[in-house]
Amino acid sequence: MKTALFAILIFFSCLSLVSAQNKYVAKILTLDGKWHKGVLMKVDSNGVFALSKKMGWNDKDPRINFKKAKFFNFKEIKIIKIRRKVVPIKE
Repeated sequence: MKTALFAILIFFSCLSLVSAQNKYVAKILTLDGKWHKGVLMKVDSNGVFALSKKMGWNDKDPRINFKKAKFFNFKEIKIIKIRRKVVPIKE
């Protein structure tokens, strides 16, 4: 389990380096069985930040998006499915 989570961390780190200016829509399944849909914002050494689709994306001020993003610890994540790449972020 820890090896799989570490592999996911490496994958997202490489993904963020290769295309740091793109948004990715993802579904996150937590250990309690709930699916969370949203846009991946950032991968940290402890988990993933994702912005819920319900919150909406703010193109005028992307910093607001990071404040609204929810943090998912790797210990509570069971599956992460990346669905598609969305339009580039305009800064």
